[in-house]
Amino acid sequence: MDEEEFSKLFSLSQAIAKSEKSWVLKNPVTGVVHEGFGEAPLPWGQYPEGVDPDGTDGHAYDMVRGDYYSIPQAYMEPGGLDEIKEQSQDSVTSDPLWATASKVLYNYLNPQEYGRENTDGRSRRGTSEGQISPGSFMLYDDSEERVEENIEKDFTEYANWGVDFISLFENNLSAMAIDTAQLMNAPIEVHRAMYYMMESADRKGVKWSNVGKAFAGLATDPFTYLGLGTLGIGLLGKQAGKKLTKMAFKDMLKNSVRLVQPTKVSALASAEGALYMGAFDLARQNVEVNAEIKDEIDKTQLGTSAALGAGMGQGLTRVVDAAPQILKNVGDAIVDAGDAAKARMAEGGTQLNTGLDVDPLLAAAGDLVGGNNTPPGPELDYEGFTSQALEVTKGLNQKKGTGQQFKSQLLKGGVKQDEIDWLGLDEVLNKDKVTKEEIEQHIRDNRVELDTFELSASPESQTLTFDEPTIMSPDEVWGPGYGEEQMFENYLEGSASFDEIKQSILETSFDETTKNKTILKARSVYFDERNIQNMRAQFEPDEIAVLEEAGNRLYNDVYYMDPDEQVIKQIDSQHGYVITGNDELGYSIFENEAQSRDGRNNLATTAIYSKNEAQLQLEEILFYDGLLTSSSEITRFHNHTQPGGTNYRELLLTYPDSKQPYNQSHFDDFDNVLAHMRVSDRLTLDDKKVLYAEEIQSDWGQQGRGNFRLSNKELEELEEKRKKAQIIYDKYAKQRKDTGKDIEGAELDEANAAIEFLQQTSETKRLNINKIPQAPFVTSTDKWTQLTIKKLLANAVQEGNYDYVAISPGKIQFDRWNKPGLRDYYDKVIPKNVNKVVKKLDKDAVEKIDMVVLTDNQPTLAIKLTDTLKEKVKKGQALFSVPAAVTAGAIASQGENDGN
Repeated sequence: MDEEEFSKLFSLSQAIAKSEKSWVLKNPVTGVVHEGFGEAPLPWGQYPEGVDPDGTDGHAYDMVRGDYYSIPQAYMEPGGLDEIKEQSQDSVTSDPLWATASKVLYNYLNPQEYGRENTDGRSRRGTSEGQISPGSFMLYDDSEERVEENIEKDFTEYANWGVDFISLFENNLSAMAIDTAQLMNAPIEVHRAMYYMMESADRKGVKWSNVGKAFAGLATDPFTYLGLGTLGIGLLGKQAGKKLTKMAFKDMLKNSVRLVQPTKVSALASAEGALYMGAFDLARQNVEVNAEIKDEIDKTQLGTSAALGAGMGQGLTRVVDAAPQILKNVGDAIVDAGDAAKARMAEGGTQLNTGLDVDPLLAAAGDLVGGNNTPPGPELDYEGFTSQALEVTKGLNQKKGTGQQFKSQLLKGGVKQDEIDWLGLDEVLNKDKVTKEEIEQHIRDNRVELDTFELSASPESQTLTFDEPTIMSPDEVWGPGYGEEQMFENYLEGSASFDEIKQSILETSFDETTKNKTILKARSVYFDERNIQNMRAQFEPDEIAVLEEAGNRLYNDVYYMDPDEQVIKQIDSQHGYVITGNDELGYSIFENEAQSRDGRNNLATTAIYSKNEAQLQLEEILFYDGLLTSSSEITRFHNHTQPGGTNYRELLLTYPDSKQPYNQSHFDDFDNVLAHMRVSDRLTLDDKKVLYAEEIQSDWGQQGRGNFRLSNKELEELEEKRKKAQIIYDKYAKQRKDTGKDIEGAELDEANAAIEFLQQTSETKRLNINKIPQAPFVTSTDKWTQLTIKKLLANAVQEGNYDYVAISPGKIQFDRWNKPGLRDYYDKVIPKNVNKVVKKLDKDAVEKIDMVVLTDNQPTLAIKLTDTLKEKVKKGQALFSVPAAVTAGAIASQGENDGN
């Protein structure tokens, strides 16, 4: 610090100290504390008397107070920027809040210039004319003219920098990704500044020629494509405190992978338009989430933006067509990106931190632009499934007719009524006149699509750490003297053989005379045919003492020899909680060992008959109490697998479009989980790699069985039936009133049936709301089981390095969860459905294999991934139907398939 600067600072501090009024304010962005004398800066919208808000002094005042006050909360509320958006585009550069927001962003993105160390890797960004000079205005100066000049220059510089910044942000995907990543961990005031700029930039007077220029500029930027699979999507997914799911990216990208026979140019423009608009909208929403304007990403809005971008891209094909060199440069970049993606896929693939694998998209884009694309086949959704209804409709020769004519052809082509129902297709098929185009469009608009979440993060400290279970002593379980009571209440009444009673007496510590005397009396009582009410009263005191000791010995022998009698104790060494019990008696959960000894304060909320289930319930208790923290990326059931195996993960198959959300599954961080699969990698005895399903389950299906909520259509049908029943009842009630006679025979039976139906259904509508909502597949065990099998096959084939898919046998499940029904499900239901799914892919692929596991080396049900099967899976499995999507030529000859 030079002498002049020190003198100024000293003079300022002295002035503050002597002033009658002073103030202290902290910059919310930089954290720097400022102090001054006189009046503190006024809130936004207010100016000192005599200051012109639109003049140099007003601008000066705005730039100074921008150091202390963030963007007003009113602009963060819904509709808060409506008036500003009505202003002309030119008003941006004269808006004090715009200049202030620009200054906040500039100073945050250029920390070294603003006096902070650049320790987090953020790069410096500025305008094309160069960097803004920081600190060019001061709170005071001995040259008032110079202060005003510099402040006015700063106001304009910051405002123009903000225009350039937002323009680059909106028109360059790579820049957008970098900016978004830099802002991820910024203070909320920075996100609010960014939000204000994004929203208030959209003012009246936007020239559509600028949009065309934006797309043209975008097309010339190869880094847009090269960054897409590495920098762009990877960084955009790093939300602070929020999970950005790949479902959001699916909505963004699906328009680019569903192009039907596109030209190279239109495919390029449409795909890029969808990616650009989707990514831009995603970045905007990221800022809104971090600025606490909204809670989470709006997937519907994201999908709409992507679709709009695809349409705009198609409309701008002339821009690209008019520039052959641009097309060549961009095409080469896409082909190179596609080749790189194929190389990564050949080496096992990569997955970005969003959970999205973008390589297949890049590879397909490279083939398309490079001319290597194969003729269009079945349309696959993001999960690799086809719609049987869509494929059959596309193959129909009939262009128009009655809805029932088309429905007959759909059913004949293997379309299941279940798919028709969930598509709402009967709405169209019930028409007297309908076209093939209408049906196809309806299917596309209402197509059932699923999403998979993969949990694979290591749990580390997020779960319980249990000591090895120990067997509790009979005295610990039942208290002292439990065996004594068993002798008089059970053993002497026949629950033990007399030889067992005699042997236990002989092993007591009493003298031989007393023991022999007791044996004789016990024999007489044991074989007495009378119903003896008071067993103890039959014996003398010394005989009772012998029998009490013998009872304890006999019970100890039974207890330690019979695992069903033994009660275990298992302690969570991390928190001190204790689990006690066995599969027969059930399990209890206690906060500590002292409570477990006297049985006080059992924490179990439901009856538990499995040690594994007790551990899970304890985890739920600790999550609720905040002793464990939940994460949407950490596996939940890693402790409940067979020994051995690697790469454990949990796959959640969800139905994101459910109108009635379901959130009662084992995975409470996720809504609408249709089914889950817990899988690991294992080896056969001959070193073949296996994708092994440790468990397949549908909480939704199991909880809903017999308790599903009626749909609106079903409620309407029920109401119609009630009206008809009411008419029957009213008719016969009137007849009996008019004639004074009771009705008889068939009439009486019909009336009684109507009365019974009305009584049984009177509360249906009110009670319906508390039942489990319906969704595709979960209303039938066979349906959701087939769905999980298809998903396992799709994953194994897509990853490309598996030889088999195998599924755990029933014994393993029964031993783990102590539920008899699991034996039938894993040993009967699953094999039945495996055969149904696989026989249409490769009928010889189902077999039994021996795997390397540490326990229970029994042959395991498996599906061999033959070349034939893999090729068919790659072409897509029908989501609702068992067979793969049929071709147009097969429709005429194919009858109903036998799927569920």
